[in-house]
Amino acid sequence: MTIASALENLNTDIINARTAITTKGGTVTANGGSSQLATDIATIPTGGTKYGADVNLFLGNVNANGVLKYPSNSTSYDLVFTGVRDIDSSVLQSKFEGADNTLNIKNIFFPDLTTLSNRYSLKSAFGSGLIEYTLTFDMSNLVTVSGEHACEGMCAGRLIRVLKLDNLTTVSGSYAFYRAFDSSEVSSLNLSNLTTVSGSSAFNRAFVYCSLNSLTFTNLSSITGSYAFSNCFAFSYALTSLSFPALTSTSFGSYTNQFNNMLDSVEDCTVHFPSNLQSVIGSWSDVISGFGGTNTTVLFDLPATT
Repeated sequence: MTIASALENLNTDIINARTAITTKGGTVTANGGSSQLATDIATIPTGGTKYGADVNLFLGNVNANGVLKYPSNSTSYDLVFTGVRDIDSSVLQSKFEGADNTLNIKNIFFPDLTTLSNRYSLKSAFGSGLIEYTLTFDMSNLVTVSGEHACEGMCAGRLIRVLKLDNLTTVSGSYAFYRAFDSSEVSSLNLSNLTTVSGSSAFNRAFVYCSLNSLTFTNLSSITGSYAFSNCFAFSYALTSLSFPALTSTSFGSYTNQFNNMLDSVEDCTVHFPSNLQSVIGSWSDVISGFGGTNTTVLFDLPATT
């Protein structure tokens, strides 16, 4: 082979390589030679976080031949929103609603989400339709929800086992969690850091049909939103105990309907309050009716609060 033919073949190879880089979504350097190929190859997208969502695990990735393949792990496809600290209005509204189990999303994570300050940001985002169970829905670092309807119907109908809202402290948005986990059958939930619920209907129908046995609102000291927990645990037949140890005589503002039908159709559940609240809420119609439940026991047996 002559030097001329070797140079011609090398030039052809460079042209073909540049074409392949462009085909795979990379960026080629104008007039770049062989020494630039490594840099240009590094610009080819390899998947991972895009728009905050790592979709590779359940949508798969493109192989070396440009073929979109199923994920290699066929048993657990996760949806991970990395770097997302807040969500603008309606950004994820209904985006995954009604998806059937061909997507097979097993776990959903928002590892960096700390606040939801906008309306409809997650409304119906992951609601209904999936056959497979979602084992974990993780918003562990979410602290405040001020957006109206921010999580309305967010996971309604999706079968969840572990719901992580461990650091949630303040819910001020009206209808913030309205029907968020309705019919999700949540069986694990920690709301021990929740201190303030000021949004009207903030948790209205939030945990309908949940599978919880008991729940303690360890630090909840302010429930000033109208109908804040209305029908919150309706039809949650496994529920036997709710406890509100941090409520005080000044926790309720001007409303007396915060617990409206909170236990609709729930049987034999015991609700615990501090002893000094009997004179404050003992005459409320919802308390007298057992929060809409059957055979509800209301006890003012917790240590008095100030």
